[in-house]
Amino acid sequence: MKMSKFKKIFLISWAALLVVLSVALTVFGFFLNDFENNRPEKFCEELLNAYKTADCDVILPYFSEAPAAFGVDGVFEEYINKYLPAEELYYYEQSSATDEIKQYDFMVGSKKFAMLKLAPTGEKSFFNQICYSPVSFEEFPLFEYTITFADGISVSADGSPIDSKFLTEPTTLTDSFTKIGKPEYRLNKYVIDEFTYIRDFAPVSDLATSRVDVSELEKEFYLSTSDTEAEELKAFCREFYKKYAVYVTVAYQKIAKVYPYLHEDSDIGARLALVDNRYGEYPRSYTFENEVFSNLYRYSETDFSIDVKFDLVLVKRSSTRSCAFNGKIFVSMTDDGFKVVDMEMISE
Repeated sequence: MKMSKFKKIFLISWAALLVVLSVALTVFGFFLNDFENNRPEKFCEELLNAYKTADCDVILPYFSEAPAAFGVDGVFEEYINKYLPAEELYYYEQSSATDEIKQYDFMVGSKKFAMLKLAPTGEKSFFNQICYSPVSFEEFPLFEYTITFADGISVSADGSPIDSKFLTEPTTLTDSFTKIGKPEYRLNKYVIDEFTYIRDFAPVSDLATSRVDVSELEKEFYLSTSDTEAEELKAFCREFYKKYAVYVTVAYQKIAKVYPYLHEDSDIGARLALVDNRYGEYPRSYTFENEVFSNLYRYSETDFSIDVKFDLVLVKRSSTRSCAFNGKIFVSMTDDGFKVVDMEMISE
């Protein structure tokens, strides 16, 4: 059957249209691919997806110099999983960005944890689009570590000594022990505020040490106290605080009962002597209740502090009154046994 002229023209036109559409789609696809490959945001999206999946192999090459801590297998991944939950991550372009420098901030919740800067490569895409490449990538610390330790102790972070640049000014604890001729006594403190991740801190000392985990990011290191020494110290402080509480609360009590517990080189005796207890209480009897000892710290072979809480219950003819005490007692071991060097009241 012979094809009509109209049908021939129709089929030729349709075939030509398909060719034009095919060429147009190819060009459009090439344009989209070119646009996508040269979009500056592609670097951000690559980084963001890598953080969400903890793909460290993608992230680490962006650093000009990655923190040494992340050279250990699994450490960076552990940090990401712990502190950068995927559902809270996003990025945005800084409003100050220009065609010369584009800056993108990476956020976890409301905290900025990284910044990426892009600069033109000097080339343009096939469709005259400016091409960019990363020029810097910086992580920001989300937290800081605070490490406090007594003299004679050094501290390592994941087995390596902590850089001395993190050492803040050593402090003498309320000058308590300087009062008895020990000006060398001090607490040292490291504050690590750079971007890093430390799994564990450990003491380095020839003496036995103990660690106090104030929080995940705050550690304290002191010399160890044996159970026997701790009980002896508590027994001494118990006798002292009973004499002290009665002296400052009950009318006309004599400081002579307190003096035997005080260090002779400290000024605590002179300070307590200024207490005017003439207007104190007149109980028929009194008891001590709710005793709690805590935070026993040893700063040297002879120097300690301990927190103590208790209630002095005054029994009167028709009523009782409870006086709460909460304080820190500084104690030094002498040839005559434990002696109180200083006291601080603790406010809750």
